[in-house]
Amino acid sequence: DLSKGTRVGTATVAYGTQSVTVTYQMDAGYTLDETHLYIGSAPVPLTRNQTPVAPGKYPYKHDLARATSDSYTVSITGPNYVIAHAVVVMPIN
Repeated sequence: DLSKGTRVGTATVAYGTQSVTVTYQMDAGYTLDETHLYIGSAPVPLTRNQTPVAPGKYPYKHDLARATSDSYTVSITGPNYVIAHAVVVMPIN
């Protein structure tokens, strides 16, 4: 429910013929401490118990130190779903 959140930046997904590039770009004042990315054939990755995988367990992740952007380029075959997740540092007022 986007009405319960705060816009802190964007995640852009660009598909190529054999890869997908996901770029996180933060709005002014916000930074990234971590990014997590899932790209796969299922809408949501599931554990063996058929519960959704926590974002920190997604196959692609970067530990960052207050970055303003981050990017992944992943090889793909066929259609894929993308879930982009980030740990954001909010500005101190």
